[in-house]
Parts: sequence; C-alpha cells; structure tokens
Amino acid sequence: MSRWSLWLAWVLASGVGGAVGVVPARIIGTAMGEAVLGAVALGGVLGAIATVQWLIMRRRLSWAARWATAKVVGGLVGGAVALGLLDVLSANGSETLGAILGTLTGLGAFGTVQWLILRRVARAGWWVAASVAGLLAAGPLGVGVLGLLVGDGGGFGVVYGAITGARFVTAISKRRVSQFRDPPDGTSP
Repeated sequence: MSRWSLWLAWVLASGVGGAVGVVPARIIGTAMGEAVLGAVALGGVLGAIATVQWLIMRRRLSWAARWATAKVVGGLVGGAVALGLLDVLSANGSETLGAILGTLTGLGAFGTVQWLILRRVARAGWWVAASVAGLLAAGPLGVGVLGLLVGDGGGFGVVYGAITGARFVTAISKRRVSQFRDPPDGTSP
C-alpha cells in the first residue's frame, strides 16, 4: 500500500469512526453531568476512531492495541476534565475562562495519559503531539466547517485523522520503521 493510500485509508477510517462514535454522546445528551458527558463523548468518539485506526495499524505495529487503549483512556480522562472544569467555572460566571482552561487542561490530560501508556515506545511524544493537534483542529474545522457537509462526528474524524494520519504514515515509512518495532529484549512497549 502506498503512503498516499495508507494516509487516505486512515483518514476515511477516522471519519467513519467519528461518525459512529458521536452516537452515544447524542443519545445521552444532557441527562448526565458535564464531566460524564465529556468522558462519554470524547472517549466514545476517540474509541470508535481508535478501533478503526487499529484495524489499519495492527499489521504494521506490534503495539497497536496499546496505542488504541491510550487514545481511548486519554479521551475519557481529557473529556471529563475539560467539560467538568468548563461546567464548574461557567456556573461561577466565568464561561470564557472555563472554556479556555477546560480546553487546555483537557488536552493536557489527554496527552499525559497517552504518554504514560506509550512512554516506552520510541518517539511517543510525537504521537501525543499529533493527537493533541488533531483534537485542537478537529473541533473548529471538523465540527464547525466540515461537519456541515458530512456531519459533526464524520467531520471531526476526518480532520483528526488527516493530522494523526500524517504522523502515522511518517512513522511507518521505510526509513523510520526501526524506531517503532519492539525492543531487542523481546518485551513489547
């Protein structure tokens, strides 16, 4: 599979995952607290995206399941932190501060959890950076712009997948594959 085909498959899989993953958040709606909703929404969307991305990664990277787990757990924690903080600060009249701090803290939690799970993988920080950048762009571009054409979840997934897919394709290119294999001692990350 060419790098272009691999990237395109990644982006399309991410779009499908985003479209499927947004369903639980819409069903649950506001019946739950904001922190729980954030965990379910972001964890669910990223869980669906991670599942379809894992289907592409599993034959190329021995640690693909660990990576998918990191994304889901990071989404659960990051979503709970972001919307929980937004809710608390908004209730005190600080909606703008809540949005800013909620977003930054949620992204920090998302990235930290992924790094903790993937820290033994060579250059794991770049995976985390791509995931955080993907989330930052997927909100306004994926939901706000592309979402008008393909739906919020699909738009979110496509933008997120375009950014993380660029990192994935770069990571597994022939000149860098050795960085992403299991360590020589036989232990997997």
